[in-house]
Amino acid sequence: MNSTLLLKLLAWVFAVQFAIYGAGAAACIYVGLVYRKAACQNFDANLQRTFETATATVLALLGGKAINDR
Repeated sequence: MNSTLLLKLLAWVFAVQFAIYGAGAAACIYVGLVYRKAACQNFDANLQRTFETATATVLALLGGKAINDR
């Protein structure tokens, strides 16, 4: 598989993933403001874990592609 295509597909997957997290953040803010209670207390930890996983996935795929090209 072409590495450019792979990177484009990964970019779309990550863009959609972070768009969903953006909608989740908006929902958490809305619930917090309307109902005056703490909402989504672990949201930042989940977002950090997702970003780390996404970065590790990209690096692993690029590393595997580089090894395969040898």
